[in-house]
Amino acid sequence: MATRKKGTINIALLFMVAVSTIFIYPGCSSAQPKSDIPDLISRRFKAIYPNAQEASWETLEGGYEVSFLQNKTNVIVLFLEDGGVERTKVKTDTLSLPKTTTDYIAQKLAGMEISSVYRIIDGYGSVTWEVNTNDAGYLFATNGELMGQLPPKAKPKQ
Repeated sequence: MATRKKGTINIALLFMVAVSTIFIYPGCSSAQPKSDIPDLISRRFKAIYPNAQEASWETLEGGYEVSFLQNKTNVIVLFLEDGGVERTKVKTDTLSLPKTTTDYIAQKLAGMEISSVYRIIDGYGSVTWEVNTNDAGYLFATNGELMGQLPPKAKPKQ
């Protein structure tokens, strides 16, 4: 029973990350001046990240996403409309990945250049890993096992 529940949670998390990833690309969201962000969201952001620099906001369906620098590290946070945090993505490197993930990369993605690695923490504290190449993105579970491939990035509108 626990295995089935864990699998269901992993599938739900993969779906959530995949769907939200679609909305962070140009053409699927709209950049917002900071003044257009609700006061509740802005106050919550400042309370959690008082030292954030270079914040850039986007309005998404059902929430607000902010990209910023925290201690020289790229961070992306998705706030829900009620001020809750849906997920936090922290840019990191391949050295931070679980061994199972680095083994997968060595075997299945050999020769592909890793363009970015993110540690994703959802609103419940669960950690997943996003590994992007120039061609595709992959989502890995906390234990480092592959959860699935992310949908391709949307092309910007011309």
